[in-house]
Formats: sequence, C-alpha cells, structure tokens
Amino acid sequence: MIKSIVKLVVILGIACSLSSCKKGDVGEPPFIEKGQRGAIILNEGNFGWGNADFGYFDLDKQTFTDKVFQETNGRPLGDVLQSVLVIGSEMFLVLNNSATIEVVSTIDFKHLRSLSNMGSPRYLVPIANSSDAFVTDIYANEIKRVNLQTGAIVTKISLKGWHEEIVMLDPTHYVFANLQNKKLYVISSQSNELTDSFVLNGSIANLQRVGDNIFLLDKSDSTSSRLISFNGTNLTNPKVIFTTNSKVERIAMVNQNSAYLQIEEQLVHWTLSEGMKEIATLPANAKIYSINYLPKDKTIWLTDAVDYVSKGKVYVYSATGQDLLIFKSGPIPSKVIELE
Repeated sequence: MIKSIVKLVVILGIACSLSSCKKGDVGEPPFIEKGQRGAIILNEGNFGWGNADFGYFDLDKQTFTDKVFQETNGRPLGDVLQSVLVIGSEMFLVLNNSATIEVVSTIDFKHLRSLSNMGSPRYLVPIANSSDAFVTDIYANEIKRVNLQTGAIVTKISLKGWHEEIVMLDPTHYVFANLQNKKLYVISSQSNELTDSFVLNGSIANLQRVGDNIFLLDKSDSTSSRLISFNGTNLTNPKVIFTTNSKVERIAMVNQNSAYLQIEEQLVHWTLSEGMKEIATLPANAKIYSINYLPKDKTIWLTDAVDYVSKGKVYVYSATGQDLLIFKSGPIPSKVIELE
C-alpha cells in the first residue's frame, strides 16, 4: 500500500488556490478520473541501483504520490528512467540501463507490456500513420524502428554516435540530436534512411517541437548560447532566435515567441517582443536537473537532483516567477509532464 503520499510544503504568499493544500487519500495508487488534472515526475534513479520510478502530483488536491509504478505493480520499474512519452491512454517509460521500454496505463498506472532488448534506449517518437516509433540509443551506434505493440525491431539505421532527443519534423521526417559529432540528423520514415544533417556550434540541449517548428539550444561553449529553429521538411535555412553571452543551462519553450530559461541561479522569461527578464532567483546550491513548462496549468517546474543520491526536490513557479510550492520527490527527478 502506498505510504509515500506526502503533504506538500507550501511557500508563504502563494496564490489562494494553493493555500488549501491538503493530504490526499492514503491506501490506493492514483486513479485518473475524467477531467482530473495531474503531473508525472520522472525519478531517473541512480545508475545500477534499480531505483527508477515516477511520481504523480494531483494538481487539484495538491498531493504527491511517490513510487507509483512499484506501489501499483508490486515490483521495481527498472534502472535509469531516461524519458517518457504519452500516446493516447498509454505511457511509455524508457529505461536506459534496463534495455527496456515499459508501457503502463495512464488511467491506473498498471503495467500493460514490456518492450525488451532495446539496447540502451534514450528517447522515442511515434511515427505518423504507423504503430512504430523511432528509438534513439546511447551506445548502439544506430537508431531503431520499433513496433510499439509487439516490441519487434522493424529495422536499424546505422549511425555512429550518442543519440539523444528525437522529434517529428513532418509526418514523414524525424529529426534527432547526435551529441558525439554535434549534429542534427533527419531520418525518413518512408525509406528508413538519413536524408539531411546540420552541424551545430556546440553541445545540443532541449530539442523540442513547438507548433510547426523545431527549437533547440545550441551551447557553443561555457559562456554563450543561441536558440535556433527549423521549419519545413529539412534542416536548411535555420533561424537564429537569439544569441546570448550568458550561460543558458536549459530551456523550456512556451510557444514560438516565449520561453523560460535557467541562467545560472536565475529563472528567466524570454519573449520575442521584450527579450530576457529575470523573474526569480533559484535556491542557492540547487542542482537543477530540468526545467519544464506545463501549458495547461501555466506553471514552471524545476527539478533539483540535490546530491544525486537522496530524495530530490521539485520547485514550482507561476508564469510570472512567483514561488508556489516545493516538495521532495524520488532520487534524481527529471522530466515533468502534464497528464489528463
């Protein structure tokens, strides 16, 4: 039975909608009713420890449930929870060091099936008009095309390097990041071949699709960054949205004209019309691991790995930078997504 539902610590001065924060019902894993608002917090866990899991935050009751997979299914989830993707009523949990993608229901979080022998998977993207997905890998020097129902590997596309985030460019083309050679690549879902590439100035971070555009943070060195975007069926004519000499650690896009950035210990709001504005100072010595924007809730969620061993923390801010709440999560909290 779940013993880990905790009452959140609410920061003084928060909006009155959060001041009614209270403890939820104890004894059953979360069950998502129609219209219920919630957020999934991935807990990456420690490499080799097998302690990866995810938590569920009830946005209406303001309660957090930890170790949802283990408490619901009676076994550990696996080792190193790298990423998550929701497709319909199914949630795909990518376990990098377990060579597995676990599939659970978004209604009650019960296990549905395992996609095994995935190598060292990092991210996946569903292929339009297909039951397949492209899956990136850190060590295999290849991209896999995998059937999401059976787990069968349809084909493999060879490419040397460490492959990370992958998103749809258009229904027949998908773009992914190669960290080893600092390039973006496009793969066709029709031919299962690479069709285009683009060389970046430095390391790639936060590859995201927003509307019809692809955005990514190109960090050329430790003190400068640029936000660039692509539009169309290839990687020609990239648009530089902004360049800054500040050390941008990570970014979460709101839309094509707005984003939230972490610049050292500052939470910064960027808009196309007004540029960058510091809206909050982050907790001192925090080991910020991710920045996430929840569009329906209109809040910014930052995760803190703390010491990378003990429980992590999650900080929530309003769209204007007001402290809303802070709570503890599982070890090494990373991605946060909305769930309805």
